[in-house]
Amino acid sequence: MKNYFKTNLLPHLIAALLFLAISVVYFSPQISGKRLDMHDWKVWQASSKEKTDFKKETGEITNWTNSMFSGMPTYLISTPKEHNIFTYIQKTLSLNHSEPASFLFYYLLGFYILLCVLHINPWLSVAGAIGFGFSSYFFVIIAAGHLTKAAAIGYMAPIIAGVYLAYDRKIWQGMLLMAFALALQILTNHLQIVYYTMLIVLGLAIAYFVDAIMNKKLAKFAKTSGVLLFGGILALGVNATNLLTVQEYTAYSMRGQSELENAQHVRTSGLNKDYATNWSYGIDETFTLLVPNIKGGASYAPLAKKSETYKVLNKY
Repeated sequence: MKNYFKTNLLPHLIAALLFLAISVVYFSPQISGKRLDMHDWKVWQASSKEKTDFKKETGEITNWTNSMFSGMPTYLISTPKEHNIFTYIQKTLSLNHSEPASFLFYYLLGFYILLCVLHINPWLSVAGAIGFGFSSYFFVIIAAGHLTKAAAIGYMAPIIAGVYLAYDRKIWQGMLLMAFALALQILTNHLQIVYYTMLIVLGLAIAYFVDAIMNKKLAKFAKTSGVLLFGGILALGVNATNLLTVQEYTAYSMRGQSELENAQHVRTSGLNKDYATNWSYGIDETFTLLVPNIKGGASYAPLAKKSETYKVLNKY
């Protein structure tokens, strides 16, 4: 028993504690009560204020607000999710909503799990997780206040790990890992990142499908895919209340219609492509995931006093 603990459990326990320590130390100012000046977070506070004040005054929850767009449902602004058991799991993983330290913890632990599933030595996995967790883009979106996106990205790696584990060697363990992480990712309510994650999963499934054809293992592939699909349904099921209310509201939202229309016809619904992608990365900007600031930093990042740009602007 001691050997099993030392060989199979202790390295992972040490890794998790190390990631926790790194996250807390890196964001230590939040321990003293300091908070990042996050634009989108302040916008959310303003948009949800009427609902928050109403609950404080009456003790009841309202599903309508008059302070946004002349009135709209509060489904996507501030909706309690006490009915979802994963709300309490997420609260535990987030160190009792200790943002932004919890986001870094997600990145580190999630990518560590993926590397271990890929048969990487635990100590090398720790190094790889730290390299991934400190990607510059993650800190840019945290500073901007894209908190649900930051949380959703943190669950991408364990979802992929679960799919790989299921196809590679352990069907049910892989499905449980995938379903668990996917349920948490959907709970963040950032469905754009869920969509991107599913594109990666689809690519992985196609690769295993081709391999199954070449090695005449279609039956095993079909079984594994079916089990993973079942896990996906479970993840959707625990988030059904939120997803169904979003679906109901979609018909009334300018963002709800498809933007895939014939260019020859006048657009009457959906978002303009330029509007929808205005804040998306360009192709060359993708390299900032590997090389920090290769295309510049965040919008409000201070200029280094030694930079030539600072020297020129300082004259005025």
